[in-house]
Amino acid sequence: MNELAMIWIWAQARVRQLRRDPDGINDDGINDDAGFTTLEWVGLAGVIIVAAIVVATILMNTAKDGANKVKVQ
Repeated sequence: MNELAMIWIWAQARVRQLRRDPDGINDDGINDDAGFTTLEWVGLAGVIIVAAIVVATILMNTAKDGANKVKVQ
């Protein structure tokens, strides 16, 4: 859970930064973003997709175990 909390805090900080400087250029005219925004969002989406697959697998296995315990006849 610590990793998920860290990703959540990082994502919030990143969104705050993007709202403050939407074009990635700070007050000095320097581009702090360096084009990593898309890569960061793709990475975050990948982590979320993997987490969803893990949760779905756990739920599916739990449902299968429950279904196997049901007596049909």
